[in-house]
Amino acid sequence: MRAQAAPLFSSENPDNTWRNEIFEFLNGKLDEIILQNDMKKIEDISGAIFQSKSDILGQLVHGLIKKNHSDLLDQEYYQCLKCNKLIKSWNKKVKWTIESLGGCFDLYRLYFYCRDCNVGYYPLDEALGLSSSSKQYDIQDLEAWLSSELPFETAAETFNRCTNDTLSVGHMFETANRIANHFDILDVCPSKDDALVKSRN
Repeated sequence: MRAQAAPLFSSENPDNTWRNEIFEFLNGKLDEIILQNDMKKIEDISGAIFQSKSDILGQLVHGLIKKNHSDLLDQEYYQCLKCNKLIKSWNKKVKWTIESLGGCFDLYRLYFYCRDCNVGYYPLDEALGLSSSSKQYDIQDLEAWLSSELPFETAAETFNRCTNDTLSVGHMFETANRIANHFDILDVCPSKDDALVKSRN
């Protein structure tokens, strides 16, 4: 008698909707990877997973956001930080594409606007510490470091080879310059003690 195939992952707890969504995505993604790739050698298997890494990790990150911030994803009112008035959220959630070293995903979050103060709020963005750029601070930190250690072309290629994500040479240059503009000469110069130690070595 032929065995019936079962889903690779499952979770029956209704409180684990976020977890079930991850498992459902992983089941579908694995089916897609298996159908599209002839994986015989380790580099074939590793390469197939690496090509989908951003999507897979992004869904894991998104799921944990849903778990940890479910209240902010569904809140109806927010207190204006200027006038303390309770303001109602817009009817539609606003989409924001998040790109991080932990993957890429679309985040739909609530927006609140105080007409009296002419100020808008995204409480979830603040709670998560999101960058105003779709490329989050972990990516910006890595590209700034690579750009400080390597020529911009090599830095961009290194980022792509290590993450399978793309950053243009221009973006590398702009990010490195923007971060560098926050420092003055005293921030980057070695201290007197550091200079003495280096001169002795």
